[in-house]
Amino acid sequence: MSPSALSQLKSTLSGEIVGPGEEGYDYGIARWSDSCSKPATYVIFPKNTEDVAAAIKFGRSEGLELAICGGGHSWSGASSTTGLVIHLGKYLNTARCDPNERLLYVGGGALWETVDKSAYEHGLATVGGTVNHTGVGGLTLGGGYGWLSGRHGITSDNLVQITVVLASGEIVTASETEHPDLFWGCGGSNFGVVTEFVLKAHPQRPTVFVTMLNFPVSKLEEFVEGVENWFETVTPDEACAFGFTQAGPQPSPDGPSIQMIYFYNGSPEDGKKAAEKLYAIGPTSEMPFNELPYVQLNSMMNQASAHGGRKYMKGVTLQPKLALETAKALLAAMAESVKDNPGFLVTGCQF
Repeated sequence: MSPSALSQLKSTLSGEIVGPGEEGYDYGIARWSDSCSKPATYVIFPKNTEDVAAAIKFGRSEGLELAICGGGHSWSGASSTTGLVIHLGKYLNTARCDPNERLLYVGGGALWETVDKSAYEHGLATVGGTVNHTGVGGLTLGGGYGWLSGRHGITSDNLVQITVVLASGEIVTASETEHPDLFWGCGGSNFGVVTEFVLKAHPQRPTVFVTMLNFPVSKLEEFVEGVENWFETVTPDEACAFGFTQAGPQPSPDGPSIQMIYFYNGSPEDGKKAAEKLYAIGPTSEMPFNELPYVQLNSMMNQASAHGGRKYMKGVTLQPKLALETAKALLAAMAESVKDNPGFLVTGCQF
């Protein structure tokens, strides 16, 4: 490591650079999953886009592997490294709403909670995730699915403009009319460090209907059939998330439970009518939220996705229809996983 290069970087940064043992270092390497935390050589907390450019140039000149951290939710460990972490979450974390233009100007390290609140104040919303303590950057650059996707598409469909720092350190503004190839590429991948996202905001009613339904695994066949029947007539203002969950290291006598969150962007009366095919399956319990403030919607899964603990996740692509055989195979795989790993606190499969 070149002392002169480090000294020069410190003199030009508006933000901070810290190493092991220094104030802010532990925050800089902490991640949503404890298994993804790595001992970085340095962590840089940029205060502006120019700081990010300087950090990238420093990392390249010193041969340090780079990792970019926004919300720190990457369960693959992509936001961590033993080299140089550029942590956007400390300072580049704001969101500003322009209600006249219906646009949201969002820092690259902002969390969805900040975005949701900023838009909600003006009766607007954009397509965020389903857990509001996740970062805007990772979700958006990965495509991004949320409760409003049926009506407004995925998160990247709502991108208007991005400010990107390239690997060379060059700062570029990209949109449909300026650097359109880069703009298109960042709608589902990562070709630089995005320090600002400009997102479309849409009119949003203040309250929505949400209900949490539980089904016994003995009704698996009816559940799969009922969900597929519902999908055939689903409207743009509906969405659901469901999964199989085995809580605790000891298998339940009744097996895993089937849990569902159903969302309707409208009144509870209309929502319950729209969900008739799901109610017809026969849930064993229900927890309805008849007039849930929209701004609280993306916090409903926060506790289940809380920070801490060692998490392992893996995703696969399913065919448009969930086959009963597939559901049974997933449940069997869950049972085998619990058997082989008795220390697991929770094992599940989410759709």
